[in-house]
Amino acid sequence: MGKGYRITAMCCVGILFLMLIFILIRIVIKNVVYEKLGIYNPVVAFFLEDDNDVDTGDDTSGSITIDWADIYPYAQEDIYVNISKNKSLLEKYNGLVSKVKAQVEWYATEGLPVQTKLTELAAGYEAIIGWQVQEEDYDAVITLKNGYLTCISPERSDAVISEITDSTAGFRDFLAERNINLMYVMVPFLIDTDDTELPLGITDATNDNADRLLESFEKSGIDYIDLRACEKEDGLSHYDMFYRTDHHWNARAAIWGSGRVAEKLSEFYGYEYTPELFDINNYTSKIYEKTFLGSYGRRVTLSKASPEDFEIMYPNNGMTFHLVMPEKQLDVTGTFDEVFIDYDKLKITDYYEMDAYSAYVTLRRYVAVIENENAANPDKKILILRDSFGNIFAPYFAQQYGTVELVDVADFTGSIKSYIEESKPDTVLLLYNPTMIEPIDWSSYTSSKFDFR
Repeated sequence: MGKGYRITAMCCVGILFLMLIFILIRIVIKNVVYEKLGIYNPVVAFFLEDDNDVDTGDDTSGSITIDWADIYPYAQEDIYVNISKNKSLLEKYNGLVSKVKAQVEWYATEGLPVQTKLTELAAGYEAIIGWQVQEEDYDAVITLKNGYLTCISPERSDAVISEITDSTAGFRDFLAERNINLMYVMVPFLIDTDDTELPLGITDATNDNADRLLESFEKSGIDYIDLRACEKEDGLSHYDMFYRTDHHWNARAAIWGSGRVAEKLSEFYGYEYTPELFDINNYTSKIYEKTFLGSYGRRVTLSKASPEDFEIMYPNNGMTFHLVMPEKQLDVTGTFDEVFIDYDKLKITDYYEMDAYSAYVTLRRYVAVIENENAANPDKKILILRDSFGNIFAPYFAQQYGTVELVDVADFTGSIKSYIEESKPDTVLLLYNPTMIEPIDWSSYTSSKFDFR
């Protein structure tokens, strides 16, 4: 028996040693061969399998990099002053250790070689032994009692809520000086405010964070619409608004949300509101069966999650749109399906590498301009600063306004203030789901949704 244990132990040590060697090789290939030398071939692809930072051409095909900071420069007062040179040797050392620790943790967890296959095996083993215990881990995927997959958020401090409020209020004042309106749109989160469906022992502060932020906005006089409350008013079935394997809302929910936001803009600023544009009965449904495995489904793998149907709702009004996305080198005019839908994304050959949600071409990381000469508000320009919920929201919302522009401030490398000075929108919308409520990293211009420099 002792000999058997020794053999098992030696095998385990050998496997760990091989994994360590593979990880070291992977670090060198990614940071030197791929990033520094720009080499990408089958050998590099093998070692960098499952690395989401590596561009394999699936989602960025035909795209270019634009230095937005060169086009929309930052004002002198908005430039971050790096004070690291004044830090003590110990502070610099601790900072370096933190960076190295984060890199090592990534390579030893999400960055593990064949991580997806290992996760599949682990999930399969858990299913065999009936393991259903879930940890309250803010990076883990949680399975709700109704089978939906989600993640949870920690409670944000009062300091974070105040910081976000102050930044937003300052941005509001900047816009007001230019006769531009600002309205915050609180998008619903997958976990319901009333029926959380959380498993025993798991708590989540996402909706509480949202409530506290909106209360702070109210005190600061910031216009907003809480779509979570609107959902209750309209008697919608909350979980029917979401995918089972993903955190995003679906097409029907986005159409409803677009109508509610357009209605609120009419109430606040007197814009024309056309309810029939957002009446679900004026759409044709097309269901693409078993084509979607959401981001949470991909994380827990097909051993625990099943592909679900993906529905696209096509408006019946025959409107013509003009879409420009400079980074995608896209300039197209046509009907809704011709402009906004990439049908190649619905031809799923690999659930882990392809994402049906990206069939809506107005992806978060790209600047986009949508023009609609048939709109009831042809002279109104709306700038939406958004997260990925805007991907599916924008095409439906654009039916109501002459111009809709989309920017993600956490990906936009230029100054959003400079962009606004040139664009001159009538209204700016902040379209964020509650998980975006996080501390602002002022040292980085591309990390926070609430950094409006």
